[in-house]
Amino acid sequence: MGLEEIEEHIRSEEKAKVVKISTDAKRRYYEILTESAKKTEDMRLAGSKRIKDDTARVIDAEVNAARVDAERDFNLAYSQKLESNLQKAYSVLPDYVKTAGYTDLLYNLVDRITKSLGEDAEIHVNERDLKTVKDKFPDLKIIGEKKGFIGGAMANSPDGMTGIDLTLEEIIRRKREEIIARLAEYING
Repeated sequence: MGLEEIEEHIRSEEKAKVVKISTDAKRRYYEILTESAKKTEDMRLAGSKRIKDDTARVIDAEVNAARVDAERDFNLAYSQKLESNLQKAYSVLPDYVKTAGYTDLLYNLVDRITKSLGEDAEIHVNERDLKTVKDKFPDLKIIGEKKGFIGGAMANSPDGMTGIDLTLEEIIRRKREEIIARLAEYING
């Protein structure tokens, strides 16, 4: 499952939920607006100028409060939905590391590390990926890690002064804002 498939999965699953949140917020706003209109009509029938002025102030205050409440509810729900979708990106990583697309990405990451730190760098991969990477790069110092990250690679320069973290988790963390922007774009259509 590649990043495009992850994005498509998240978009198709979550867009309806965001639309429902928006619809509920709008419905709440219009209910309050309708109630305010009814109050206005009742007060207008009472006939006094003072009552009319007071009514206008009450309506304005209620409409503004309803709008602010509806916007706040929508924005909170929308933010929570985006964050939830970002967490789903993390949750699909165990399936992603089983794909050919991941293997290609892993090879690319190891290439980037060797170009940056040199071929004598100490490269750490998930233990599951050790044989695959060693087969592709037999001359590199590759170490398998049992715990710590789902996929990708980390490396240290031979002198230990420079490190590179290209684990999948770190890549997603660094790209968080870009991913959220893309999710928002998909959700908003």
